[in-house]
Amino acid sequence: MKYRLLKEIRDCWARFWISEKHILYIDTEYVLHCISKEKLQQNWEIGNSYGGFINGQYAIIELVSHEILIVNVENGSFVSKLSEFLNFPGEFYNGCYYSSYRFENENMSTFVQFDLKTNQVCKKQKTEFPVVLVLDYTSYLSWTNDKGNEYHPNVVSKINIEQNSITWQYSISDLGPYLEFRSPLEPLEWVERKIYDLYLENGIIFAIISKGIVALDPETGKQLWWVDFNTTEMETVFFDFQPYSLSFADGKIYCRDWHEFLSISMTTGEILLRKEYIGFEVSGKVVENTKNSGLKIHNGKGYFVLDVDAELYLVSMNLETAEVKIETELPDVKDQVHAEDIYFEGNRMYLRDCASFLYVYEVTD
Repeated sequence: MKYRLLKEIRDCWARFWISEKHILYIDTEYVLHCISKEKLQQNWEIGNSYGGFINGQYAIIELVSHEILIVNVENGSFVSKLSEFLNFPGEFYNGCYYSSYRFENENMSTFVQFDLKTNQVCKKQKTEFPVVLVLDYTSYLSWTNDKGNEYHPNVVSKINIEQNSITWQYSISDLGPYLEFRSPLEPLEWVERKIYDLYLENGIIFAIISKGIVALDPETGKQLWWVDFNTTEMETVFFDFQPYSLSFADGKIYCRDWHEFLSISMTTGEILLRKEYIGFEVSGKVVENTKNSGLKIHNGKGYFVLDVDAELYLVSMNLETAEVKIETELPDVKDQVHAEDIYFEGNRMYLRDCASFLYVYEVTD
C-alpha cells in the first residue's frame, strides 16, 4: 500500500466527525470548523462550540452556552436554536441521539433524547444514575462503585429510563482482586478490580475490567463468561486494558497491549490466540515494547501507530497470526496516535495525534 499526505489540519482538539461530504472538528479555542472532504478546504466556522455532528443537511452543534445550534452544513447559515443541552459524544439509536449531562452543582444527571427527523429534543428527564451506554429506547447502562459514586466503578447497572430505577446490577467484586504492577522498584500489590469501559456488540455487553473482560446478558445481567489475565508470573503480570482498547469483527474480540495480542470468541470467551508480537526489527532496531494499545480494524487487519526512537510508523497486524508489517513511515505526524483516532474511509485514512494535528492521507494499492 502507498500513503500520500493530502492535508495537515492544525489544532484539532480531542474529537473529529466525518460525514459523506464534510469533516467537523473543534479547535482548542472552542471554534467548530467545517471542511469540505472533496477540496479539503474550510467552508465555515462557528465559535463558542463544544461538540457536534452532521445530520443530513444540518450540523447539530453544542454551544458553550448550553444551547443547541442547528445550521446548514453546506454554508453554516442559521436554521434554529434550542435551549437544551446535549453532551457530545453521545449514542445514536434507531433515529435518535441520546446523551446525558450533569452540571457541577447538581446531584442529578439529565438524560436527553434528540429526534434526528425533527431536530427537536423529544425527551428530557432527570436521573440519579450517570448514563454510560444507551441500550435502547427504555434503558441504559450506568456504573458506580460500592460507595455509590461513579469513580473507580466496580458495579454495572441497567437503568429503566421511564421509572428511573435499577433493573439489574452486576458487581465485579466477586471476581476477586488482581495483582497491580507499579514499577520494578515496588512490590506487586493485590488491589480491588475496577471497570474501565463498556461495549454493546452482537447483543452482548462487554465490560473491560482490571486484568480481564466480562460478558453480560443485557436482559438479565447474568454473567455469560469472563476472561482473567491476572497472574503471579512476572513476565505476564503487565497485561492490562485501558478504555477504547477492544475491537470487534467476525464474531471475535481483538485486543493488544504493549507486547501481547489476543483474539477471543465473543460468544464463549475462549482465547483463540494469545501471542507476544514484539521482537521484530524497524530500521535495524529491535522493538521491545509499544507505547500505546488497541487496534483499528480495517479490511481484515488491525492497525496501530508505532513509535521507534521518536520515528512514527503505521503498522498492520495479521489478526490470525499476530504477525506485524510496517505499512509506511509517518514523517509528518508530530506525536503519538491512539488506535481510536485512526479512521479509514474509501481510499482515505484520517489520523489524529496527541499534539492535536489531524492528517488526511490518500491510500492506494
